[in-house]
Amino acid sequence: MAKIYARALFLGVLFSFGCGDSGKLYDVSGTVTYAGNPVPAGMVWFDPEPGNPAPQGYATLKDGKYNTAAGGRGVRGGPYLIRIESHRDQPGGESAVAVPPLFPEYQEKRDLPAVKSEQNFSIPGK
Repeated sequence: MAKIYARALFLGVLFSFGCGDSGKLYDVSGTVTYAGNPVPAGMVWFDPEPGNPAPQGYATLKDGKYNTAAGGRGVRGGPYLIRIESHRDQPGGESAVAVPPLFPEYQEKRDLPAVKSEQNFSIPGK
């Protein structure tokens, strides 16, 4: 009887941790355009929607491309609010923070897969 109880307890603990894959993060990459042109610089944020217990993902946006594998953080999959911030690259070292963004923060909801994926965004111009 003690062996059965011990096995049941072990299986309960194992399943409560999600069998090991629930913590895996998957890379997301893609392109971001604004008014048909690549966004020169910015950030892409992946905010989990309520009910999605995943951590926030993020990636740096450069020349219209981003990849969470390049110094960012991937996603677990599920419903996310994607936020895209734009910055302008400035020659001569001028701070991009002091320059107005190309567009106000863009937001879009997507259900992201629990696999490595490509997500492209086309933000319409004014």
